[in-house]
Amino acid sequence: MERSEELNNILNENEEIIKDCRIAGGEIFLTNERIVTNKISLLKKISLSSKTSFSSIPLADVVSFKVARGIPFFSLPRLVVVYKEERKNKESFFEFASKVDLEGFCQALNNAGQK
Repeated sequence: MERSEELNNILNENEEIIKDCRIAGGEIFLTNERIVTNKISLLKKISLSSKTSFSSIPLADVVSFKVARGIPFFSLPRLVVVYKEERKNKESFFEFASKVDLEGFCQALNNAGQK
C-alpha cells in the first residue's frame, strides 16, 4: 500500500490536506481538521517494514504552538505543539528539514486556527 493510499484511508470524508512537509523520521500533514504525522521509528527501519504508523492531534485540541530553538548547528528547527489530552496539556515536538518548511507550516497552522 502506498503512503498516499494509507493516508487517504485515515482521512475523514470532508478532510483535505492544507500543507505537508518532511520532518525528522517522517512527514507531517496539516488538514482542515487535524495535524497528522507518520513517523517511521528506527525499529521499523531496521526490520525493513514498509508499514508506517499515523498519529494525529485535532486542531480543536491545540492550545498553542511555538518555534523552539535547539542547539545551534546540531539540531533541526522545531515546532512545539501544546494540546489538550484527557484534561491535561501535553507537548509534542516536530523537527523540520528546513526553517523555510517550518515557517510555511506555522503560517498554514495559524491560518487554519483562525477559521
